[in-house]
Amino acid sequence: MSFRGIHLKPLEARGIPAGPAVWSVIRLSGALGEYAAAWDRLNSRQQICHPMLDSRYVDSLLQHYGEGNEYLCLLSTSEELRGACILQPKGLGVWRSFLPAQTQVGPQLLDDYDALDGLYHALPTYAARIELLCVDPHVITCNIHPAGRVRALPQALTVSVPLEGTFEAYWATRSRNLVRSVRRYEKLSQSAGMQVRFTTEREPADVKAALLRYAELESRGWKSETGTAIAPGGEQHHFYEHLMSSFAADGRALVCEMWHDDRLVASRLLVHTATSLAILKTTYAEDIARFAPGRLLLKHVLEVAFTEFSGSTLEFCTDANADTLSWTSRQRHIEHVSHFQRRSIGIAFGLAKLATRVLPGFGTTAKDLTSTVTVVDSCAQLPEDAKSFLDEQVEYSLQLSAVWFQNLEKAVFQNDAGVRYFILKRLDVPIAVVPLLISTKRMGVRAESLGNYYTALYSPALKPWVKPRDLRPLVEAIRTHGGALASLTLSPMDPNSFAFKTMRAAFSTHGLVTFSFFCFGNWYLKSPPDWTGYLASRDGKVRSTLKRMTQRLIAEGGRLEVLSSPDDVERGHAIYKQVYDNSWKVPEPYPDFIPGLMHLCAKAGALRLGIAWVKDKPVAAQFWIVSNGRAEIYKLAYDEAYKALSPGTILTAHLMKLALENDKVVEVDYLIGDDAYKVQWMDRRRERWGLIAYDVRTVAGFGGCMTEAFGRLVKLFRRQWWPERAPIK
Repeated sequence: MSFRGIHLKPLEARGIPAGPAVWSVIRLSGALGEYAAAWDRLNSRQQICHPMLDSRYVDSLLQHYGEGNEYLCLLSTSEELRGACILQPKGLGVWRSFLPAQTQVGPQLLDDYDALDGLYHALPTYAARIELLCVDPHVITCNIHPAGRVRALPQALTVSVPLEGTFEAYWATRSRNLVRSVRRYEKLSQSAGMQVRFTTEREPADVKAALLRYAELESRGWKSETGTAIAPGGEQHHFYEHLMSSFAADGRALVCEMWHDDRLVASRLLVHTATSLAILKTTYAEDIARFAPGRLLLKHVLEVAFTEFSGSTLEFCTDANADTLSWTSRQRHIEHVSHFQRRSIGIAFGLAKLATRVLPGFGTTAKDLTSTVTVVDSCAQLPEDAKSFLDEQVEYSLQLSAVWFQNLEKAVFQNDAGVRYFILKRLDVPIAVVPLLISTKRMGVRAESLGNYYTALYSPALKPWVKPRDLRPLVEAIRTHGGALASLTLSPMDPNSFAFKTMRAAFSTHGLVTFSFFCFGNWYLKSPPDWTGYLASRDGKVRSTLKRMTQRLIAEGGRLEVLSSPDDVERGHAIYKQVYDNSWKVPEPYPDFIPGLMHLCAKAGALRLGIAWVKDKPVAAQFWIVSNGRAEIYKLAYDEAYKALSPGTILTAHLMKLALENDKVVEVDYLIGDDAYKVQWMDRRRERWGLIAYDVRTVAGFGGCMTEAFGRLVKLFRRQWWPERAPIK
């Protein structure tokens, strides 16, 4: 087999049938060699053409840190390369990404994890599990099914700045605290009488000299004590010298430096591809940290980037903290991904891992003295900083914000003594807020997410840089609150969200046996075109129905109205209730919830209450929530006496048009359920899942866990040995 002049040993030679694309495995010897060009072409197809996935970077890693057991795995057809990764055998049945500490992105270029299925038979030794380390979601963009053979755990928060427009425009979007802080440090340097200057080295010889200066500066700091500094003449120095020289050879490396008079006080190493600029390393003189030379140099790097690399993306290539986030516009989580050959292997692995975590003596790590957990029993009692943090979640959905929970408490849980908000703070700053409902049953204490059937999406509020280990005090506080915990349930959640993966890992890591479960399907529209393009993409029957029934509705004296002002809420809810009472739907069990939600949406500018009239009678009503570029179709109803006029269909089209043309939404969400009519309007489906965690150190928790596990094993056994058959006619 060959592609573009590169010969690959076919799998057929090993007795493995070839399909449209097959895997070939080649043992490497310190470099990609003849496969480098094909690797780079594959990297150039990714969203960011990551510098850390450039063949020059990979070759430098292999040459300096390769152990001789690295294998290049190529997924290809006879015409082109479809995917690639570099793996090493790591123990019985385990293959893992080649990942030295000098890179933050694992060497894997795949479109989908399903492609790994065929790799198990191609590897030279038995494999039960393939571990892809430090997966960048911009490189492998597919979602992970929570009950499948692929498991992911967030490892680091990486950030980037799109170099669009001017630096001045970018700087104007930064927080006032950051701008004031940088300005203060600039004035402090000036007042100290220091001549501050910046330099940027690009020529190969100058880059090499600048790297030596970098190494001398970093070796005098704290990194030298931990052994992570680039010491002059050391192993890391040789690696970065090789790396920077290979990029500098065609002008793709630069070293930005900051000087006080003739003294180097800060330095940053960068490399770039055609579309991406990456900051690899940074150091500064620690004895003058009060002047913040690292911050001032970062501002200069950004000015250079906006001027010279316009249209590219600046990648920070670090595990971001709160300070780093203040400089950036975009963020994403780097993940470790485990892919199992069979689902049963994944289950067995998970059970074995959990067993070690619930044995006596587990969890004896040192107490975290920087973190505290506070518990309050209403949203009104939340400290202002925690309430503000919870309200920030409106960026993802209004259903995750403090105002949502306030309305839910008032209308649904006003007389429930089990409402709790767990607030985890580190150094007196909230890093997690978890709204829960605690109940004491005959079989122990149960905790569940604060919500009910009104809740289409739930998520704890977490700082994006939080790790599962950081949540230990929170998990312990929930476990011991009100008695011995039997179970903890969070739902419905986005199974591909950071919160879902982090909470799942936190529960399991800290001694709770955790299962995931399906809640419901969710249909949505992503990045829709303008109204004309969207309508043209719909089925012809839908377009025909809209045209015909709109004309008929107008002929019957029909009209459409959309209410959004706070002044319209009382009238709007009365009309909505009239339609609702004449529909097929059962009466609302909590009559105060919907009007309360309408009020808070109107106050936030998010209310879109559509009404279809026939003369003076309302015949259809829809309650949409439009916020932060998203439109959620929350409630809808129509008068069954007017079903023949299709008022609901006409009203949906009208509100969709307004959402696309006026509100410029990037997503429309039909929320709960797989109803057939939703497929007419949406083009994608995802799922909402939940987590249930048992504390097997309690009698009730152990019993619940055994019941859960037994039920799942029975279902798995039945699916495998007694698959459903079509009924005999």
